[in-house]
Amino acid sequence: MECYTPPATETLFEMVREMPGWRPRGNDEAGLIAMFVAGRSTAMPHGFVKGHGIQPGDVLVSGAGANIDGYRSELERTMIVGQPTSEQEKAFAAMLALQTRAIETMAPGVPAGEVELATVRLAEELGVADNLRHHAGHSIGLEG
Repeated sequence: MECYTPPATETLFEMVREMPGWRPRGNDEAGLIAMFVAGRSTAMPHGFVKGHGIQPGDVLVSGAGANIDGYRSELERTMIVGQPTSEQEKAFAAMLALQTRAIETMAPGVPAGEVELATVRLAEELGVADNLRHHAGHSIGLEG
């Protein structure tokens, strides 16, 4: 495992390149990956900005995932460095409402597209649809 020392920058998107024992059988990819993104491109899915560093007020996105026997997982968390601005607080409230709508819409047999549509409709009602940059979630299983 590689270790990084300050100053930390958003280029730490791959702190853990590969760990013995996590490499999936029959797959050449790293079994466990991690990413950290800060600054201007955190609104973009899988964004990356070089040389910005982590500054007070930045949105910081951390993510980790594993690929084991063809099953992929993804866990991301979004944080504010320091105190959030009122604009960031409003964006978080909208995101939380969208997440709640998606969870409320999910049920056995409900297609993923229906969950996406419910989320997009609420984003339109809240006036934040122009800020959407990614689909509402990921499918489950090997067949997507």
